[in-house]
Amino acid sequence: MALSTEDLFAAAEDPTTPAERLVALASNEDPNLRRSVLSNPNVPADALRILAGDGWESVRSAVAGNQATPPDTLAYMAGDSSKKVRAAVAGNQTTPPDTLAYLTGDSSKRVRAAAAANPATLPDRLTSLARDESEAVRAAAAKNTATPSGALTHLARDTTASVRAAVAANPATPSSALTDLAVDGSQTVRTAAAENPTTPPGILISLARDESGLVRAGVAANPATPPAILTSLARDDSAVVRAGVAENPATPSGAKTKVVVAGNPATPQATLAQLASDSSDWVRMEVARNPTTPPSTLVHLARDTSDWIRRAVARNPSTPPSTLAELMRDVSQDVRRAASGHPAARQQLS
Repeated sequence: MALSTEDLFAAAEDPTTPAERLVALASNEDPNLRRSVLSNPNVPADALRILAGDGWESVRSAVAGNQATPPDTLAYMAGDSSKKVRAAVAGNQTTPPDTLAYLTGDSSKRVRAAAAANPATLPDRLTSLARDESEAVRAAAAKNTATPSGALTHLARDTTASVRAAVAANPATPSSALTDLAVDGSQTVRTAAAENPTTPPGILISLARDESGLVRAGVAANPATPPAILTSLARDDSAVVRAGVAENPATPSGAKTKVVVAGNPATPQATLAQLASDSSDWVRMEVARNPTTPPSTLVHLARDTSDWIRRAVARNPSTPPSTLAELMRDVSQDVRRAASGHPAARQQLS
């Protein structure tokens, strides 16, 4: 009795289906069933060889991307008329090096980009692709951790920001190149360098002072950022930056807990008063920002040694007018400016 369509698909995907049965299913007239054979983890080489010549591009493409496909079959498919199929071969990490080398000269930038992204592509071929006329190809080479350091250094000077950003994000990029990328004119490039876990601490220190909040947020979220820098960024004006510090696994868990409590509007006022004397600038900063912090505590924080904390007090809607008047005479210009811009201060001046 003939099997139902449902049974045929079940057999095609069943890991226990005999190899000879899978080979027979690979020749079935239904292209969807033939493709289903490719989802079987035990698909035999003979079935893959049959499907490599399938009339349906989607089937051949799936064969080309299958890491179980025999090397000689992948070499054969490198000459396929479809660039989608050739790109799948170029992206397959089990494709033989000589076949990948051949595909790096393909007329299609899609194929060359796939080869440029493949860590199995030979170093000398990746070096050549780093100078490809196509931005997409160069960007793919820039992202590849197997790309030689010399090629990455070359790509760090690329005229296209997206390519430089890819280099800046690559953990294999030399520190000398990251040093240059840390002062790149593009915010996107500097942000990528700030987020790179292999960026040296000295460069992260520089990026932590970047004018862009997105760049500083990248440093704040980077697990390689030193604790001292994270402490500094915890006082940042940007909520995104502070959130990055709070979520960073390198930030001490005890400090995180206190910060959450200090910034919570529901925290009892007695607790906020106690946290206002905490040794951590970060914790005191959150108390100074908290709109439910009692005026007496804000008066205390207005005398803090940190300009950042006094500025936060100057911006707090609960700060008493008398304290604002004092902060308008603060030694820090930033604090004076914040106090002068407070709604209560503007009302007094009007």
